[in-house]
Amino acid sequence: MSETTYDWTRFRRQVFIAAPAESVFRTWLTADQITRWFIAAATYTAPNGTVRQPDEPVQAGDQYHWRWHQDYEETGRILQVGPGLMLQFTFGATYDASDSP
Repeated sequence: MSETTYDWTRFRRQVFIAAPAESVFRTWLTADQITRWFIAAATYTAPNGTVRQPDEPVQAGDQYHWRWHQDYEETGRILQVGPGLMLQFTFGATYDASDSP
């Protein structure tokens, strides 16, 4: 399948890490942890407009703003944070910040 025909609206990436799954999952949930290994800066904002503290876990409905080390920026919304180590969020050009959860 060529890149021009691949549907990038969803994808799955698996990476094996020598750590307990719960520990790895938690590194996605707070700004202070995700910036230790993945991106340069992160801000999570609750639906009421309050910016979450760096160690405060994201919740469904939060908006995120991520900045990569290469100065690329991405904004989106956290859709679900659930049991079973599940985190679902919007990603890419299809996100509209005016959408409400």
